[in-house]
Amino acid sequence: MTSEIEMSKLLLLLRVGSTTFLIGACGTAPPSSSIPPVADAGSKEVSPYGSTLSEDAGLKGICASLSPQGTGYRLTTLDAPSLGRFDGVTPTLRAVAWTDTTGRVFTANRSDASSGFDAEQVSSAPIAEPNARVGISYKGTSILIASGATLVAYARAFTGSPWTGPTEATLETVNAWLREAAGAVSDPVFGSSGQTLFFLRSTSTGSYDLCEAAWDDGAGAWARPVVRSSMISADALHRKRPTGVSWDDLTLFFWDDGRGIERAAVRSSETHEFSGFRDVGNYPEAAPNQGCTLLFYQGSDEKGFGVFNTAGKL
Repeated sequence: MTSEIEMSKLLLLLRVGSTTFLIGACGTAPPSSSIPPVADAGSKEVSPYGSTLSEDAGLKGICASLSPQGTGYRLTTLDAPSLGRFDGVTPTLRAVAWTDTTGRVFTANRSDASSGFDAEQVSSAPIAEPNARVGISYKGTSILIASGATLVAYARAFTGSPWTGPTEATLETVNAWLREAAGAVSDPVFGSSGQTLFFLRSTSTGSYDLCEAAWDDGAGAWARPVVRSSMISADALHRKRPTGVSWDDLTLFFWDDGRGIERAAVRSSETHEFSGFRDVGNYPEAAPNQGCTLLFYQGSDEKGFGVFNTAGKL
């Protein structure tokens, strides 16, 4: 079953320009000086449709004490010319993924959380949209790629072994549901627990749904997705693009295109709607480690764009 679960989890892509962060098809991350301060506890989020979501006293669960500050540590072993969009990191911090400007997908691995990364390429030919986000599974043995109204996966037996694919195995129910709506899918993200999968789906009205699918152990596949109504985006300029999920599936990190900032959505259990929101900061494509004590994200410094973390050298 573990191999089947891993076969079903895949990787997402990310986009960066030469002078600004280009997150997906639209939306940029502004310089840190223009980022608003972290929201006060108890602040309210108003959806694009005017309904006020419930108040939140801050982050919950395993991420309750997370408080990233300032510029993080640059991971110099990931200073690759191919970096176009950072796609994510496994919760053990032993594998990361990114996409380049042509649609090639890369992964980098290391033996433990304190070693340097070695880089490898998923495919010599483009297999995703340029600078698109792909999803990397919680063990780093699967990646998920969006293609039109379909999700496909690539898999490997263990980190460092060759990738095989594409395949829709374990994704049949999800893809059948996507084809019913005929909307394009993008920004897939696996939950750190290996039990959840998030992605965006466009609609005929121009809005974007944030969708969630749960892993069905009995079927050995992803179950029919549900739309998280509190995370619907009115249009492409206000998309809430998922970037990472906590180990307990209670905190979803997302880039808010409308506000140009990384935010966190929280809920009381993995079956409930997200009901509280909090600003995280200028940390595009943020993804947490297993303990939610730090974030990996795409940033820039005097050396240019790169991958950073928020808590020292790791």
